[in-house]
Amino acid sequence: MRWIATLAALMAAVGLSGAQPPPDHAAQAVGVKVCIYEPQKTTKTAYTSVCKEYCAADYSPLAILKRCCGLSGCDGPCPPLPLVKTVLVKKAVPGPDKMACVLKELPAVIAPPAN
Repeated sequence: MRWIATLAALMAAVGLSGAQPPPDHAAQAVGVKVCIYEPQKTTKTAYTSVCKEYCAADYSPLAILKRCCGLSGCDGPCPPLPLVKTVLVKKAVPGPDKMACVLKELPAVIAPPAN
């Protein structure tokens, strides 16, 4: 019997007493939640390669020596023709649709009061 009184005192101190006002259901019009099986869009990663042209100065010792001696075809450190490099490109593309269960809330229907 003592433990019931101790438990009631502890619940009152914590705020878990059973004397709480009932919730106002008219103000909390909550719809019905339903699981629906619907498609979801997915993406997948696709990789491709692209050739890009670029210019890069040639500062190697042989190129500097050629420029100093006048054996180079141009005035500056740039090569006469553009260089080509292959670049890897990563792209997100649409994938196949995947079916999944999704939780949806249906709108609440409140019946009019009967007179």
